Amino acid sequence: MTDATTEAALREMSRSIGGLESTVKTLVTTWQSQEASASQGRRDLHFKFDALSEKVSSLSAKVDTAIADITDIKPSVEAFEDAKSQAAGAQKLGKWIWGGLVAGGGVLGWMLANWISLGPKPPLH
Repeated sequence: MTDATTEAALREMSRSIGGLESTVKTLVTTWQSQEASASQGRRDLHFKFDALSEKVSSLSAKVDTAIADITDIKPSVEAFEDAKSQAAGAQKLGKWIWGGLVAGGGVLGWMLANWISLGPKPPLH
């Protein structure tokens, strides 16, 4: 091999190595930017999960408070429903009593009217 062919071969190898070096640098840069993006995405996702966890904890506390309040209110609601049922029953009983009084008054009036008409009659003039 002559010096010119050796030199040409060396230049060709140098150009190939330069191209490979450029490709490797591009790949490394791309990999680093993708890794940075992925890290930021994981970080954002972690923050979102933390926020969601806080919201779920807050909701759980609110539900526990609501259950405690409902437990405290339940006897009052049952007492109110009992009083409401008693009032409805008393109203129904009152209607029956008034109906009985009206019917008894009607029967008494009929008896008096018939006794007077059946009883002794004054002479006609």
